[in-house]
Amino acid sequence: FYAREFRVTPDVLIPRPETELLVEAALEVTKVDSPVFCDVGTGSGCIAVTLLCEIVGSRAVAVDKSLAALEVAKLNAGKQSVTDRAEFVVSDCFDALDSREYQFDLIVSNPPYVSEAALAGLQREVRDHEPRVALSPGGDGLSVIRRLLTEASAFLKPSGHLLMEIGFDQGERVRNLVDEGVWTLIEVRPDLQCIPRIVVLRKR
Repeated sequence: FYAREFRVTPDVLIPRPETELLVEAALEVTKVDSPVFCDVGTGSGCIAVTLLCEIVGSRAVAVDKSLAALEVAKLNAGKQSVTDRAEFVVSDCFDALDSREYQFDLIVSNPPYVSEAALAGLQREVRDHEPRVALSPGGDGLSVIRRLLTEASAFLKPSGHLLMEIGFDQGERVRNLVDEGVWTLIEVRPDLQCIPRIVVLRKR
């Protein structure tokens, strides 16, 4: 992932090429020196660790509701020598964080977004061998994305950014979920197949 090797286990997703686009977008929007960012649903830690490697002086809070996933992320942070700039927190989205203590320049997330109905159609190696909790929140697949859109602004500094990866058929629905009083929608960036994939938002 992003030219680095990452350890994965059955407790985390295998990093995807599409998610590298999330990293690229994060690098483009991050203009401040020594930024502090949060990776929600960090899994293997591939996003947080990559950003720590790419942005000198940055610091990360990596959250996941799976303790087993966080152990994998810690291992990968150690492998890339960035553990001293990372904090790992067991948390369902922002539940374990206090916005009076945590204020970020950037929040990134590759959340579970596969709808319940689409699970059966996934490739067998994904459906049968990757953690269901990291693939789908159930229902229409948008529940975690809704939470991020509702809760993230309290944890962002003024003009901070929220970046999310979304499913192949969710672009229009996610656009309709954006509260324009809270967010400026900068773009929904397509992946290599021209599918809307990365949502880039700035806090108003």
